[in-house]
Amino acid sequence: MKYILAILFILINISFISDDEKHLDINSRDVYYTFLKSGESSLTSIRFQGLEVNDYQNRFHFENDSFFYAISLNKNLKKLDISGTDLREMPNEIFELKHLTNLNLSSNNLSKINTKISCLKKLKVLYLGYNQIQSMDPILRNTNIWYLSISNNQIKEIPKNIHKLYKLETLFLGYNKIKIIPLNLRHIKCLEDLHLSNNLIDSIPEFLSQYNDFSLIIYKNKVKYIPRSFCKDFRSLYIHCDPTVKVPICLKEKNEKEFSGIQIASSIYY
Repeated sequence: MKYILAILFILINISFISDDEKHLDINSRDVYYTFLKSGESSLTSIRFQGLEVNDYQNRFHFENDSFFYAISLNKNLKKLDISGTDLREMPNEIFELKHLTNLNLSSNNLSKINTKISCLKKLKVLYLGYNQIQSMDPILRNTNIWYLSISNNQIKEIPKNIHKLYKLETLFLGYNKIKIIPLNLRHIKCLEDLHLSNNLIDSIPEFLSQYNDFSLIIYKNKVKYIPRSFCKDFRSLYIHCDPTVKVPICLKEKNEKEFSGIQIASSIYY
């Protein structure tokens, strides 16, 4: 009887997005407990909200079971959000989710990326912001990633072989300790958004002007000027930099034209 009630409780809390997509918000102790007991294995999306995972692991134990084991039973899981849960390391059970495309591990206490993340071959969207991560290297085998957010960490350099993420469209790297934009970034042809605010970068490489639709967020660095190579015709270009950064006069002229597709946040031109 208790098992049936547990199943009914989970069914009540599952959102049926479509015939083959089921989402569960774990936002209370009742839902948490019942999820562990239920053996639910057909979810495609799980979001853990407002509860500390480590706290629950230490205080609430079910024999031969755990939160991450319960998650791993859902072999068709595509989206998993366990942000803000005070995780110290990436649980191994996550890497059994071979269909996972979207993973949010932001706002935790991770100091490194588990090398087993390369097992997630279908991963496309990865959130790792607001941790204590020092190296991006383990991600470089996840070549299907097109959206990567790893801002507010302790990263000192963008890997020289960053171009292995050749499908990357959006890269958030703000609030780190990065000094150089590597040359091999130019091989990522579909890059559209590059966020590098609050780092230690002192120059913008000219190859970044190769993109036709491009957003560059570069404020609060040590950059002194934007290269003249950015004077080409862009379909759209957005540069947000400090007011002291020198910008080519040609970009000022384009910026002042209506429907130019160019927006520059700066007050000094050369």
